[in-house]
Amino acid sequence: MLAQIKIQGEPFRIPMIGNWLNSWRVQRKLESLKKKYLPLIREAERAENVQLQAELTGQWAIERESLLDPIYARGSARLISKALKYGIAVPPQQPDSKHYRRSGITGEFILRQLAQRRLRREVRN
Repeated sequence: MLAQIKIQGEPFRIPMIGNWLNSWRVQRKLESLKKKYLPLIREAERAENVQLQAELTGQWAIERESLLDPIYARGSARLISKALKYGIAVPPQQPDSKHYRRSGITGEFILRQLAQRRLRREVRN
């Protein structure tokens, strides 16, 4: 029996399709955020309003993070489980670690790029 997983409220019987669909949705939302914030930031730049420009950039970053962090957390969890399956040592999850960062949105630990590259390379080998 295929395991069901829930991605953004919808169950998918085939995780690969669910992951692809979720990624596609997030990319569309990121594009709409870009279309929303980029003209506003450019307008604030033309008006030489540095404070408004910084506020808009910060809001854009928070909204991007709220979309991307759940995907990054899921990817980190998958990579960690794959590494453990092959007996590869995984760094412990600690708040002040050079291997992980804590998501401001979900509160989960997410592997940093250097740790991801190392684990992927070891899993591949």
